Amino acid sequence: MDPEYATTYAPGTVLLPNGQPAGGAAAARRPSGAILVDGQQVADTLQCVHCGGHFVMIRGSGRRRGFCTLCHGITCGSAGCVACVPTEQWLDQVERAHQGG
Repeated sequence: MDPEYATTYAPGTVLLPNGQPAGGAAAARRPSGAILVDGQQVADTLQCVHCGGHFVMIRGSGRRRGFCTLCHGITCGSAGCVACVPTEQWLDQVERAHQGG
């Protein structure tokens, strides 16, 4: 990486898995989980109603999330979560595939 474009953070700044500082994470109204570092909570996580994955909402990140009106919950925005296939239904499909094969 070109040092001219390298981002430097203050010592002790916690970075999330996407490389963003944890300070940019938005507080969730109803968090599904939390990211803990050295016993301190640094970010809330939300859970996708379609894939069950957890993600951190970061204001201004440009990541487009969605809301499923059938499941009444937020989606992570990945391509596989655009169509409404709730986690329970997806798990049933996976179990049937393993039993049959």
